[in-house]
Amino acid sequence: KDIRIADLLTGFGVELYAEAGSADLSRPLYAAALSYLRQAVDAYIVARGPTHPEVALAWASYADAEKGAHDGQPTPAAEFAEEEALRIRQRVLGPTNVETLASARDLLLIRGHPSRVQNNAERLQQVVAAFERLIDQAPWDHAAE
Repeated sequence: KDIRIADLLTGFGVELYAEAGSADLSRPLYAAALSYLRQAVDAYIVARGPTHPEVALAWASYADAEKGAHDGQPTPAAEFAEEEALRIRQRVLGPTNVETLASARDLLLIRGHPSRVQNNAERLQQVVAAFERLIDQAPWDHAAE
């Protein structure tokens, strides 16, 4: 249950991902980065338990890397990871927590991606309605108005 293993796996994954963006051999580096980041999720689950906020962060990081490794295209793995991050954050942090709202936004961006909506007006309207509900949930700082 050593958190240092999870942190090291995350560090390796993030560094490989950053390097892949500027390397000629980006595909193998992205694959290695995704492998480390996915292993980090499991390591955080072992170290902290399956519903810890650090596990949600690990899932969200994996989802971001998964999307980035596929030129911004949402993959089923990215969607699953975002769903897991959101599920944990809703349960542990609450529905109006900023991290929870960010996970909900990221999931909606996947579901509303043109490759997913594919000119389906009904599907697009569902995503728009979900974004509107999300905006209504956001905590607004009325002192800044």
